[in-house]
Amino acid sequence: GDAAKTKSQLEKAASSILSNIIQSGKTSAAKSLEDVFAVVDYISPSELEQKLLDGSERVEPMDAAAAVASTIDVMSTVIPPLPLLSSITSSDLASARKLGPAAREALDKAIARVRETADEKLTTDFGTLCEAAAKVALEEIPKGKGATASQIQAQLKEGLYSELSDVFNEQMDLLRLAYTEEFNRKVSKVRLSPLLANDMNDIATEVTKDFAKAAKKMVAKGAGWTVGTAQTAFSRQLKTFCSEQLLKARASGKFRPVPRKGVTVGFHWLLPKPFGNDYRQEPWELNVGQDIVYVPQDKITDVEGRQVYSGDWRRKIASSPVSEEAVFAGSGR
Repeated sequence: GDAAKTKSQLEKAASSILSNIIQSGKTSAAKSLEDVFAVVDYISPSELEQKLLDGSERVEPMDAAAAVASTIDVMSTVIPPLPLLSSITSSDLASARKLGPAAREALDKAIARVRETADEKLTTDFGTLCEAAAKVALEEIPKGKGATASQIQAQLKEGLYSELSDVFNEQMDLLRLAYTEEFNRKVSKVRLSPLLANDMNDIATEVTKDFAKAAKKMVAKGAGWTVGTAQTAFSRQLKTFCSEQLLKARASGKFRPVPRKGVTVGFHWLLPKPFGNDYRQEPWELNVGQDIVYVPQDKITDVEGRQVYSGDWRRKIASSPVSEEAVFAGSGR
């Protein structure tokens, strides 16, 4: 018919132009108009006149503006900004037009699935749940070619994790509450003893490690969520609780810490003549010339020269090199 003839003529006329068009992501040149344009519709002159005169397909200016705004919103949410308009190919535009709304719909469905599963209840495998939701969302959108299609898929996953960040925070609060109850349950079984502080600290350390392991399962691969701050806050919370409980137990008289052990101090010294090799001196004269100075009971250490002969330091202990006894003698100085 006329449409087939028109198509053949148009394809023949455009063949020289199509061979010079470079398409991103393809190694061969375009051979038909369908390789360049997403939709090619051939109509007869009578059909054209009918479409122009038919008012059913006309759109009011306000409705047209709303449709454009909706498309821009979808593209800004799901499709990353493209650098230059001149570098955008018709294939990219076709992919954006086709995959954009589908990606937005898949994103909304994925968010709804996760919220329905993790609504106000602890989901210990929340990270795995989000990964599965992202995988299903990517499978629901049509497969596209070119850089734009890859960008839309990557942006879909990133947008999903961004939208679910508030749900992640809610899950972390529920996880902290669950392990706080676990800590309280274990602490309630601890007996009051002098080792109460050590027992409570051991339980706090154990529960903190379990909380850290569980927190890692809440993070989806590829998401920018972190759990370090929550772990630090939880550890500080348990330490504060232990300190407060110990103070209450001590104030009530139910807890007394373990008494401290005494400290043993040893002194070592060298005798001037340990083997008694000088028998010309009396035992109490071995330390002649070495005044022994100490602090008396009255704490007065400043004395006059004459007081040296009358002070209580006149008595001293001198070892005898010829026996194991200690000789007490008065100093003549």
